Amino acid sequence: MKSKLILMTIVSSASFSCLADPALDGKYKATWDANGKSFEAILVIDGNGGNWNAYAQKRANPCVGKEVPIAVNAPSADDINIDLQFTKILQGCTDVALKLKRTGPNTLAGTRSSGGESSNILVTKD
Repeated sequence: MKSKLILMTIVSSASFSCLADPALDGKYKATWDANGKSFEAILVIDGNGGNWNAYAQKRANPCVGKEVPIAVNAPSADDINIDLQFTKILQGCTDVALKLKRTGPNTLAGTRSSGGESSNILVTKD
């Protein structure tokens, strides 16, 4: 019984350490370049969730320009991982991973990865 309690405590502590910092909550502007073009999106973080919207339209890709739910995982105060969950809004879409580091009180920078392609991204809090 004692070993089960210790194991439950360890699991609870591990889960708690990945909760996003409440200071991350808010509205952000994200900018990145891909395939020779510049893109912008609005990112809203609310706890461990929120949404993303690139406001772009691309007729050949129905996944672009949709409001997308996100999942936020912050394993440390300076490392923030965000999964853009495109697969939850439309079958056939691919999820996108943001691997970010806090670079200032209102800025995050890192990479945006999807389908084997990666680009640098800057995220600034409004």
